[in-house]
This record gives sequence, C-alpha cells and structure tokens, in this order.
Amino acid sequence: MTRDKRKKRKDHATKKAVSKSQKASKQASKAERKDSRHASKFDDDGDEEDIEILIKQFQEGDRRIGVAEEVACEPPSPRANASWVAAAGNAPFVWLFGGEHCTGRKVKVYGELFKYRIDKKDWRRINTPVSPPPRSGHQTVVLTNGKLLVFGGEYTSPSQNQFHHWKDCWVFDPKELKWEQLDIPTPSARSGHRMTVWKNFVVLFGGFYDNYKTTKYHDDLWLFDTTEYKWSKVEFSSLASKPGPRSGFQFITHNDTIYLYGGYCKKQIDGDRESGHVYSDMWLLQMSADPSLITWSLTKKAGKPPPKRAGCTMIMHKNRGIRFGGVEDNEDDEDVVCRNDMYAFEVEKGRWFGVTIKSGKAKTDDPVAELDPAAETPAAIDPSQPHPRYNAMLATYKSQLILYGGLFEDKKSEHTLDDLWVVNLDKGGPWEVVQRGGWERGGTSMAALREAKTGEETKEGGEEEESGSDSDSSDSSSDEE
Repeated sequence: MTRDKRKKRKDHATKKAVSKSQKASKQASKAERKDSRHASKFDDDGDEEDIEILIKQFQEGDRRIGVAEEVACEPPSPRANASWVAAAGNAPFVWLFGGEHCTGRKVKVYGELFKYRIDKKDWRRINTPVSPPPRSGHQTVVLTNGKLLVFGGEYTSPSQNQFHHWKDCWVFDPKELKWEQLDIPTPSARSGHRMTVWKNFVVLFGGFYDNYKTTKYHDDLWLFDTTEYKWSKVEFSSLASKPGPRSGFQFITHNDTIYLYGGYCKKQIDGDRESGHVYSDMWLLQMSADPSLITWSLTKKAGKPPPKRAGCTMIMHKNRGIRFGGVEDNEDDEDVVCRNDMYAFEVEKGRWFGVTIKSGKAKTDDPVAELDPAAETPAAIDPSQPHPRYNAMLATYKSQLILYGGLFEDKKSEHTLDDLWVVNLDKGGPWEVVQRGGWERGGTSMAALREAKTGEETKEGGEEEESGSDSDSSDSSSDEE
C-alpha cells in the first residue's frame, strides 16, 4: 500500500477526535527524515517551500556532480515504499531506489540509487549528474538487457500537506551509470501501481492518484514495449470481467500468465464518507502478443489461502509466489497488528500453503522487546526472525530471499525499518540477519523508541494521532510502500 492507507487512518483519527473534543486541528503524525541532499531547502523553523518550487529544483538536477561514480558507503537510512530489485543475469547485487522515511512530525522522500552487493555484503551509492526526482510508491523493473525502468510514484512535502504524483518514465543503464528520462506519452500520474515483466513487455496495472481534493483508483492495464520504448493501453470490452480499481496488490509473472492478488481501495459509502477496502481476490491475466487476446479471469483460492491483510509483499521464486508479512487493522477500533509470516502460491497447481522457516539462534545478547502479534502484552519476539512489518521489500538471488526495510506500526506510532535479512528458500531457513536495524545497532528497542516518542508527542501537543500504513505494498513493497 502507499499513502492512500495512511491518509485513510488520518481521516478516521480526525473524525474521532472531533466527535470527542470538538477540536478541528490534529497533530502531525509522521516523523522528520534524516539526511538528504535537499535538506537545506527547508528552513529551521519548519516552514517549507511550495512543492512546485521544490520539484523544479529537483528536475534541474545537482550540477555539482560532474561525473557518474559508484562509491562505497554506509547502509542507507531507514526507508519504505522504495523499489528493491535484483539485477539481471544472476549478477550478485540488488538495486535500491527512492523511498520515504517517517519518524515523527515530518517525512523525507529520497531519490538516491544504491547497489547492495550480496556476495560482499556491502553498499555502493551511484552518484549521477542527472537522476529522477525523489519519490516513493513508484515501481522499478529490471529489463532483459539489465537496464532499470522506473515509472510513477509520488513526492510528499515534509509536512505532508503538499503532494505530487509523477507520470515520468526513466531508464538507468548500469554499464554507463547513466539515467535517461524518456520523452514519450505515458500512463497518467499515479503511485501504488504494480509492474511486472513478460517477454519484451513491461505490464502495468492499477494504482491511485490523490491530492487531498481528488482521489481516483485505477483499473487500467498498460504495456511498455522494451524494443520500441512505447506505452500502449490495453482496451477491454465493457462486458469483460476484470479486477476492480486498486493499489498495493501483488503482481507476479509465470510463463504466459500474470497473477494479481489482493490490494487496497477506498470506496464511498453513505454519500461523501469513504471507507477503505482490503481485497483478497485473485485474478489471472492471460498474456498474448496480440493485445486484443489478453484476458482477465477470476480464480478460486485453493489450498490454505493467507488471511486478508494489506501491505503484503510477494515475489516469484522458481514455481512459487512467496508472500511475506502485512498488516491487519480494524478501522472501527483502530487495532493494528503487523505480521512476519510467509505463504507460498504454487502456480502450476494453483494452491496456497503456509511456509515454515526453521528457527535459528539469536545472534545478539540483547533481544528486542516487542509486542507479540498474537498477544496483547509485550513479549520478547524471536530475534533470529525478521521483525513483523508491512511493505517489506523482497528480492531473490538464486535460492536466497533477501528482505529489506518496510514499516512497523502499533496504535501509537509508525517506524521505518532498515534491517536486512536473507533466507535460503530451498533449505527452508534459518534466517540470517545481515544488517541489524538502526534501533538495534544503537542498542535501543523499538518498545523504548515508541515510549519515548509517545512522551514527546504528549508533551508537545496533548493528543496523540494514530499513524497509518502505506499501502504500497503492497506498499509494497514496495510501496508499499
């Protein structure tokens, strides 16, 4: 899911506060982002420039960088709703682009490109004189020639009072370390959409556009021809069966079939009132070289389907779609539960089943105190397993599943993660923690961070505001996040 889910929860929290105390204002709920090459554009008292000015500055680029270079660096700052994609041809690295970081009253959106070396377990930052403006909730795919294709996403001002959705299309050449913006007609501006590769085509579906005045969810399908560098919309009969508008769904390819699962959408009820809807349906998109023969079909979920939740992430590994995590919430009682479980979809048999990963021994003497997703009281979770989260970012390299970042949320706060885990899917585990999260590297548990943040918010503004999940995801992802 992307910002649509976060906005839903903000609206709900506001209505509840008004009904209780008749207060028209509400506290800011998202935290200030660390580090940015554009941080100087915001002054010390928190005022921010108009978003159109910021966007113009981004588009002009950082002319101080004269030559593209790859530089060894520290791990990126925490982020979610970025793109995290494995390189082509079994090359041992993963690309990380963009994303956002929420830690308090402000938000930071990134436009950085990193390369994570799986074999050496190190990070490299790619510095280029021209690059896409910062964004989150976008999509990136790796083409058969090894280049990256980026489309869409959104830029959010630090206060989250201004938004801009992108409809630009960029290509990155890893050999030349060069970004190029394609000057071609594209699908409409959006974020929370999904893209996957089929033969020489990139297939795009869905997403949403929201500027706090107008919200629109998409159900359109587009093809990007990687040989002609051209977008084309696939038209369907008004009577044809197809998925409803949505964002933050799972979208994977196997042979000539693309599988769509779940997603999120806002629907109007009782006049102007909106309610968020989490999907759990599954659709098959049968591909063809002739666009007029492409068809959607709804399929039953056999086996042991996963529970309905938002913010899941799914990726193909061999003949299985692997789904991780997600968030379950109830808009009425504001209960939020993040998960770290895994499910697999066996594409050839069309069946779901749960995935059990072997437990490993903790590699730290300081277990992280956290809320047990199945309990109401604090408990020590297994530190040899990834923390529960939604909008996690997944990539595969040979038999390895590589998990990075995402979001964790409870009733009072939201945390952007930056830990990195690897598990051998063929062996069934255990998980290996390659990079501990910043909260653990600093020796502070997430429970302590939440307690400190809650005290700070109460001291500053009186009332706490509930923060919500970004549904790009499947956030993600993503997305998404």
